[in-house]
Amino acid sequence: FVGLLRCGECGGMITAQFSHGNGGIYRYYRCTKKFGVCSQRYLKEDLLVEQLKFFLKKLILSDDWVEKMLAEVEKWKNKETQLSQNFLQDLEKEIKETKQKLDKLVSGYLDGIIEKEIYLQKKEDLIKTKIALEAKKDDFRKGKRNWLEPLKNWILEIKQVQNLASDGDFQQIAEFTKKSGTNR
Repeated sequence: FVGLLRCGECGGMITAQFSHGNGGIYRYYRCTKKFGVCSQRYLKEDLLVEQLKFFLKKLILSDDWVEKMLAEVEKWKNKETQLSQNFLQDLEKEIKETKQKLDKLVSGYLDGIIEKEIYLQKKEDLIKTKIALEAKKDDFRKGKRNWLEPLKNWILEIKQVQNLASDGDFQQIAEFTKKSGTNR
């Protein structure tokens, strides 16, 4: 848990210290007292773990809530997928129409129906439109705002808190505490 917590009194980092006795090695945590006088004493590792488990228990969601939240995320995902597909289809349709207009313009110019100056001006406008639409399509595909996957992952991680709060693998507790938020 080194580097994970700060002292609530003085703001110094919490560090580990080892002690030998009764045939074993014991780990204690204490304030580094880097910012001056601090009245906080040593804390046994098992007591620190109990405090962390107490805070983890506050994050536990019932299985009903987890299922409801995951179902809602799935609905949002389906809705967003449908909206994305519709948007891309509309863009494809506009690009196709612009290409057709460009083809008609070229045919009109080659047949002698349209004057050169008008042709060049309209061609430039249509090419700019086509390029803008293609860029919009590429930007949409690259910058797909996928906020649903991180939300789903967060819900699944919160579901694991129940196991952490009851089990007690110190490494997993420390990793989850770092990810979920600390006063670092």
